[in-house]
Formats: sequence, structure tokens, C-alpha cells
Amino acid sequence: MPHRIAGLSLEQERLYRHLLATGPTSIHVLEGQFGREVYASLYELTVRGLVHGNPLMARRPSVAMNGVLMAQAAELQRIQSYVEELDHIYETGHPPEGVTR
Repeated sequence: MPHRIAGLSLEQERLYRHLLATGPTSIHVLEGQFGREVYASLYELTVRGLVHGNPLMARRPSVAMNGVLMAQAAELQRIQSYVEELDHIYETGHPPEGVTR
């Protein structure tokens, strides 16, 4: 299964991928291809910083999603620190064999 951008609907993801592949596109062309619901999808993509301009174009993913990547990396580091703390507690309560408390 391909990766997805968290929080985007399948339609929003499809539209973003389309703009990545095709480059700047007028909203009228997009409406012809995606229907009237394209406006709500474009709004969400614009709010998230994935789409901008007139004609509309997708931002480079590495730039548009840098904040998300940094936040997830920080969360991963927080979880790793927590697991290390729990391991320390475990090791304190479970000394190696042959060692008495």
C-alpha cells in the first residue's frame, strides 16, 4: 500500500499527486477533471501549504512537509527517551542472574 499524507482524504491525495505530476493548472481545468468538489479539496491542500498560486501548483513535498517531518522526528525522539527511562526502571528491578539485591 502506498504511503499517504496523514489527514488527507483519498480525493485530496489524488488531487495533490495530480498537481505534482502536471504542474501549474487552472482551477477551471481541475474542476473539469475532478468535479465541483475540487474546491473543498483545494482549500484543504492550500491550508496545509501543499498547494499555492494562480494557476494552482503543488509545493515541492520536501518543502511543504518539512514541518510535519520535524514534528514527527521530535515525537519519535520523545518516545525513544521514554522507552530508555522505562528500560532503566526495568533493569533496576531485574538484576542479572547471580546478582542479589
